Amino acid sequence: MASSTRVSRQLRPAFTLVELLVVIAIIGILVALLLPAIQAAREAARRTQCNNNLKQLGLAAQLHLDTNGFFPSGGWGDWWVGSPDMGAGKSQPGGWPYQLLAYMEEGNRRNAGSGQEFALSKAAAKEMISTAIPGFYCPSRRAAIAYPYFHGAGFVNSDRPTVVGRSDYAANMGDVPNLRNDEGPRSLAAVARYRWRHSGPDTERRYGLHTGIVFQRSEIGMQHITDGSSNTYLFGEKNCTPEHYDTGTVGNDDQSMYNGHDQDNLRSTAVASSGKGPLPQPDTPGLVATYSFGGPHSGGWNAVFCDGSVHYITYSLDPFIHKRLGNRHDGQTVDGSAL
Repeated sequence: MASSTRVSRQLRPAFTLVELLVVIAIIGILVALLLPAIQAAREAARRTQCNNNLKQLGLAAQLHLDTNGFFPSGGWGDWWVGSPDMGAGKSQPGGWPYQLLAYMEEGNRRNAGSGQEFALSKAAAKEMISTAIPGFYCPSRRAAIAYPYFHGAGFVNSDRPTVVGRSDYAANMGDVPNLRNDEGPRSLAAVARYRWRHSGPDTERRYGLHTGIVFQRSEIGMQHITDGSSNTYLFGEKNCTPEHYDTGTVGNDDQSMYNGHDQDNLRSTAVASSGKGPLPQPDTPGLVATYSFGGPHSGGWNAVFCDGSVHYITYSLDPFIHKRLGNRHDGQTVDGSAL
């Protein structure tokens, strides 16, 4: 009996090399068929997270509005970062991301250096701007970490960092053609006599010269948005150049998210009569769309409107509709809910 068992074991058929190769080939085909679906599911999850990021930014902006009577300001210029003891609106040198920190459970970060003498507050400001906040990063684009800082100029109210936290989102400055960078005054003593490039005199007239929601020293409240909060952009994804996501060497993505008025954190919806202008663009190698919204998603980009609603907008959106959605008071209302 034992001999019979040994014989049957010896005669048991095994896989041939050809059969093994066929099985491997079938597995490879199945993986190839499933991989795009897996990647699409991952991208859908990342896009949903991006959408949620903007939802939270919009909510924080509404809380800022409720507290101060206006949306966060664009700050002073790219030589300035946020200052905890300088309030909000036109008196706050830091940009809109800094001004939202207190409404995003980041109050400790926002208040770093508060009450300290100038030298100590500059050190605290450096530590603050050297950190990243995940809610300001689109996961389809890059990791939520601090990136190299190579900008030639330093800051008036911060020690110079080597890395900075950045933002993948920008605020709507309106349908003006560009923002022509402004560094801001070079000292606190120079503020009173500084000739602001983009905010003009402290009169209501300056709000007629700027069509968006966030710009240099802005204090835009709901009363200024005559086209309706549901018909006007607040924040959106910004266009970036893929090969420079982590270099810090392109002018519209080289500063920190805590900076004042700068092309890193503001975008335009301007359109020339020809239909050309800083239109929303997908992130494209070699393309530096300095003042454009856009993003890393293949079909479109996310934007949050002044009423807090978030929309996914295709790149094929009519340029003049895009222009109108950036202008808060042109009387050419476009229903944002129809996008």
